[in-house]
Amino acid sequence: MTVDVNERERDMQLADKLWREYEPYIRKLCNYKLNRHKEYIDDCVQDVFAALVEALHKGTPIEYPKTWLTTVTNNMIKDIYSLASKTSDKVISLSEKDLIDDNYFWNDTGFENSNISEEQILSVKEEIVQMLNENEQRLLNERFEQKLSIVLIARRYNTTENNIYQKLFRLRSKCRKLIRDYLEQQY
Repeated sequence: MTVDVNERERDMQLADKLWREYEPYIRKLCNYKLNRHKEYIDDCVQDVFAALVEALHKGTPIEYPKTWLTTVTNNMIKDIYSLASKTSDKVISLSEKDLIDDNYFWNDTGFENSNISEEQILSVKEEIVQMLNENEQRLLNERFEQKLSIVLIARRYNTTENNIYQKLFRLRSKCRKLIRDYLEQQY
């Protein structure tokens, strides 16, 4: 019985030492990676160190504490984002607001300082869409015709939301160039 108490005391002392040494680093990592879910930062930090205490009690060897804590933190952050996307209404970020409707995508294409009008852009929309490859057309259809969320599209393609944002921004730039070239040929 005394051995268990001594081992437990030693584990708690080690956990306390690691807490004092690495808590600022883990908190900074959580702050950075949970910028969209700040309400989970404190819980994440506490859960990481609770996992450390549990691992020490089980006798798990932790040779490189910073690496171990970073790995546990990243896994917890991934779980938080996964849970948040399943359980709550997604808060639309500024970049998604910019990509939320078809009109914004087509009307705000960087022609503010040119003689190309909104009506001209919308009149060639169908022709421009036909110039896109099949994957680009499907992405536009899913986002603007079917009104699917970025999260759902990312799941369909087994990729990240950030990847879908990038594809949409690149697609918007490509459409901008196609519109400019097409209208310059017309007029």
